[in-house]
This record gives sequence, C-alpha cells and structure tokens, in this order.
Amino acid sequence: MVRKMLVTKKAKGGQANAAVVASGTPAQLLDVGKGCVEHFRRTYKAAFCYVFGSQADFAVTMWNEQEGLADKCWIWYVGIPLAGGDYMPMEMGGISYQQDRCPGTVYPKP
Repeated sequence: MVRKMLVTKKAKGGQANAAVVASGTPAQLLDVGKGCVEHFRRTYKAAFCYVFGSQADFAVTMWNEQEGLADKCWIWYVGIPLAGGDYMPMEMGGISYQQDRCPGTVYPKP
C-alpha cells in the first residue's frame, strides 16, 4: 500500500516519488519496489519508490518534501529516471539499517 506520494519535475513529464510499506525478504521487497515503479510509470515519465519493511521504519524517517527523498530506514530505493532505461535499485544494507537504529526486523540484528 502506498503511504506517501509526491510528484516532482512536472514540466519534464513528471516523476513520482512514492513510499510503500510491505513485508517479506529483501528480495521480495525489491519486487514490491519494481511493481511500485511500474504502477506510477503508467502515469508519469519517471518513478522512484522507497520500500519500507515495516510501518515502524516508515514512521521514523525524515522527508525532504521538495525532492521527495527519505533519509533512513528504507530497505530499497528503486526507480527509473526521466532519461529512461532499466531499474536503478539501491539497497539500504544491513549495516546502515542497524547504524540508523531502525526499529523494524527486515535485517537480523546481531
């Protein structure tokens, strides 16, 4: 379910910046991110989606509202830019997830 959505770069065809919360393994969450991107690319030229592994992780992130960027606790940031091309996935990674003291449980805690 989409928890947040902002459209930027409207003059260039629009870029959807969305956040979703889902459960599953990191690989399953990557698929959720790709599905989110495909959903928004039906309407906008570009789309980027943050995938959070829990509502608790979504709740603690800070947002740059102008750019549609989240600062922490997301598992995947997946998108296709205005220039097109293939998916550009970026994984938060377990170390960053732990350093940010994210409250979720997607990555095992030591």
